[in-house]
Amino acid sequence: MDCPHRRSRVLSETSRTVLATPILGAPLSRELVGRIEAVRGTTVARISADGHIHGDADESALATADVLLLGTVPASVLDHIVARSPNLIHSASAGVDRIATPAVRERHLTVTNARGVFSRPIAEYVVMMLLAIARRLPQLL
Repeated sequence: MDCPHRRSRVLSETSRTVLATPILGAPLSRELVGRIEAVRGTTVARISADGHIHGDADESALATADVLLLGTVPASVLDHIVARSPNLIHSASAGVDRIATPAVRERHLTVTNARGVFSRPIAEYVVMMLLAIARRLPQLL
């Protein structure tokens, strides 16, 4: 059976560039880059935490990017990137307070986030820890 969500999708006739900053301190994995680039016409340019392009992309990616996939970068780096190009920012974290900088507000950018993405794993962890404490696991170790 063919899974429609596994096929490459066309967002528009033009090509798209996604800027990806480190998430949880690590650059975007090759697997995730491959998944994003599976969308026809999409390329990913990875950016270091200090705002420099690394890998095989060149600096022109900063000026032509459509989307910023945001992990953890300082506000100064965020403002530097935002001033140049993206129309949409997606934050890998739940909140958007640190993303709502004056530069983002001034450009009226669309900001999305990953609210709720970790809800189930956190709930499972809390239940596991409650059971561990109820069974006195810390004292047994």
